[in-house]
Amino acid sequence: MTLRIGAGLAWRKRILPEVLLSVQAQFPALAYDIRSLDYGSAADDLREGRFDVLFMGALDRLDLSDLAVHPIITVTDRLVAREGHPIFADAGQDGNVPARSVMCYPWLEATTAPIFGSQVQDALFGALGFRPQPTITCENFDTSLAILQRSDYIAILPDAMITDIANPRLLPVPLDIHTNYGLAGMIYRQEMAEWPQISALLEISREWITQHQTGSWIKDGTS
Repeated sequence: MTLRIGAGLAWRKRILPEVLLSVQAQFPALAYDIRSLDYGSAADDLREGRFDVLFMGALDRLDLSDLAVHPIITVTDRLVAREGHPIFADAGQDGNVPARSVMCYPWLEATTAPIFGSQVQDALFGALGFRPQPTITCENFDTSLAILQRSDYIAILPDAMITDIANPRLLPVPLDIHTNYGLAGMIYRQEMAEWPQISALLEISREWITQHQTGSWIKDGTS
């Protein structure tokens, strides 16, 4: 049996490698086909059988009423910059950097996952009246990280994606704007709810989140 999994970048890079190995220890005959997904079409790909399981974010923005949806974590997108970036010196007495400061530095957009940052961009638009425009767009996430570490570029990323970055670290910029949290989790077709492989995948994913709570990746526990 092959389980076809569509997963967002954070899931593929940080969570699923350990989770799938643990599931496979319980089900040695289970094979995986892991692919990136397109946020706009992923739910239809699942309904039509091109995927069996999805791991993705922004669940609260989609109509998934006909599918089994398990929010596992809450995610916050952050404006990030390298440790020692001059933008941190712009912080006021309250510790927050004014939104207008973002216009003083070049922007990078990680196009691998365009859903990143929409809430922060909306908040910046509300504060500034316009959206900052990137001067670099990059579809390779590792290249994006390297540029951010070696320059004064800033970008919007989920803070769970930067917790293991070092030399220099990438840090959230404390902006004086309010952004909301989004839900992320696991989705599958209703008829698969009784599959033991699916139950194990969900349980082990939740256990991983509980053991690796970092940044805004927090166990939600709803189902």
